[in-house]
Amino acid sequence: MPRPGPSQGTPCRDASVPWRRQGRRRVPHGHARQGVGLRAEGSLDHDRLQALVHEVALMGVSKDAYMHDVEAANDAASVVSEDIAATSGSSRLPAFEQAIVVPEELPEMPAEIVEGVLLETHKMLLTGPSKANKTWGLINLAVSVATGGWWIDFRCAQRKVLYIDLETDHRTLQKRISTVSIAKSADAKVVRDNLTVWPLRGKSCGLEEITGELFCRCKAGDFGMVIIDPAYMVQDGDENNAKDIREFFARLDEICVNLGCTVVISHHHSKGAQGLKSSIDRGSGSGVFGRAPDAVLDMTELVLEPGTLEAARQSYKLAATSHLTGWRLSFTLREFAPKAPLDMWFTFPLHTVDSTGLLEDCKPNYGGVSEARKLRTEAENLGKVASLDAVCEKMIGSGEFCFRDDAQQALHWSQPTVKRWLDESKRFMRGIDQETGRAIVVRKPPEPEPTSNDAATSGSSGDAADKGEGVQGELPIA
Repeated sequence: MPRPGPSQGTPCRDASVPWRRQGRRRVPHGHARQGVGLRAEGSLDHDRLQALVHEVALMGVSKDAYMHDVEAANDAASVVSEDIAATSGSSRLPAFEQAIVVPEELPEMPAEIVEGVLLETHKMLLTGPSKANKTWGLINLAVSVATGGWWIDFRCAQRKVLYIDLETDHRTLQKRISTVSIAKSADAKVVRDNLTVWPLRGKSCGLEEITGELFCRCKAGDFGMVIIDPAYMVQDGDENNAKDIREFFARLDEICVNLGCTVVISHHHSKGAQGLKSSIDRGSGSGVFGRAPDAVLDMTELVLEPGTLEAARQSYKLAATSHLTGWRLSFTLREFAPKAPLDMWFTFPLHTVDSTGLLEDCKPNYGGVSEARKLRTEAENLGKVASLDAVCEKMIGSGEFCFRDDAQQALHWSQPTVKRWLDESKRFMRGIDQETGRAIVVRKPPEPEPTSNDAATSGSSGDAADKGEGVQGELPIA
């Protein structure tokens, strides 16, 4: 707080009088406190004494003004609990809110756009491998929302939809919309009135430019859903950089809030096998892709055996289908209870629920690793066990054991590899020589044959499993 100056009618000290600090107060240089008075270090002339009197008066006025300002600031800063909602600070961030316990006082929840999956003004991400018919699935979603129909196995609320496509020729896009609408028996007028397309193929534009243009062209309520296909075409930064992807989703949130709409984007899987990844982590790039959206739906192709395909073609719904692919749709949802994966067929041009049950036992095709390749790998593993058994049998002969190091050298394997396949062998096992302390390989004791009483009471290997006898695990897939 500045000291009052001459314009306020208060005296100012003489600039010719030097000052210094003593304790907490400033006193003229050459003077010191002694009791309640001042002790002179020499004679004081009249002018210097007058200046000193002015300074003392100035201190009193400044102190009064300072205390007045402090009290005013304290009064202005006092905030009671009922005023919390009215405080917003000095930034653009929203105000604090008090917690609500009474159910009747809770705010109204957004409507469900896709029943059990997605709420209004929220974000959804659809992921899948490249060329997985994701665009067909999104066009199906757009038509379903525009007409208030069903998407795969989910009922949709009717809203106006804006489809932003950056990858497909605009003529191809319109043809696909027509094909899907006819396949769904959708009302042509309703689709035309409620579905708007924005073809941007060949236009070099990022999400920042698209967002700005949307805010110029549209106002809140014009669209209930905005679909952006695909996401990688509008990313302004590095998809592997968490900060860039956070900013990307922050812009999507701006669209949701300012236009009052739901945003849906599509994204591709990363390269390589996806089998050991959770469905939320299969999207390429930063993990923010799987965590920022409110709903993540992942499409994984299933491996169809010849018998499965033949049975599908003979079923009443799929009899006329020449090209069939099976898919498993996984769900990661923020606002709803977990959902079991959904098996579906892609029967051009629509994804339809598998009502035959034929896909239930099909295995996912993770990153191009087919079931046939897995079977070949399993056969190779069985061959490794057979090689190990043959070497150990030859080395042990009529003896009781052989040293594990000798078997390792004969097979030209590493020590962990020998340990691994010894654990999978049904004939040999690991042990320790009590005399030398070295690792050895010994024969497994023969499994006891079940007695007649055991066969009568159990009739299965369940009792043996409970006793820990004769139970072997399946071979792992390398």
